[in-house]
Amino acid sequence: SGLMLALTIPASVLLAVGVPSLIGVLGFDSQGSDMVVWATRFYLIGLVGHALLEIAARSFYGRQDARTPLYAAALNALLYTLLAVGLSRAFGFLGIALANSVSFTLEAFLLLWLLNRRLPGILRVGRTLARVLAAAALSGLAAFGALTLLGGWADSTLTMVVAGLLALGIGALVALPLILPEIKALFGFREPVPEGMASQS
Repeated sequence: SGLMLALTIPASVLLAVGVPSLIGVLGFDSQGSDMVVWATRFYLIGLVGHALLEIAARSFYGRQDARTPLYAAALNALLYTLLAVGLSRAFGFLGIALANSVSFTLEAFLLLWLLNRRLPGILRVGRTLARVLAAAALSGLAAFGALTLLGGWADSTLTMVVAGLLALGIGALVALPLILPEIKALFGFREPVPEGMASQS
């Protein structure tokens, strides 16, 4: 779960910052572009939940328990329907995106909480989460600053997209040192020990 946090939280922030500069290639007008930007940002709120849900559900399947994820998915479907109806009346199309993010994130947290009851300690990611949040904040600020600077030089859709990609790259480089242990683990250089297990050893 620490690896997913390290990858998805900074990515969500960076994409939320950079998406306005990237959608020009889709050919929307100003109003359509604003709708796409804000819908994307509201869906990005749930990116962490979607990623953690995959881990949680597969963990139950690996333990020969398919019923728990099934029941959680049924609750998710009910919650999503209720939230989508209610929030869409208040926020329009953004309510549907927000309902998706909230319902899937709550499903992921429910499954992880149930999994933690069987395997105590797997949710102890406090120090990892602190590093990841710092990485997300710093990378978002760096990307925003770079985009503000580079965007002033952009005079076409193509150059604006290039500016956005460069800003995202700068933001990613800023985040990299703080999430380096998880990146190494992703490529097999080192397998991080969960904090809960490390404290027991």
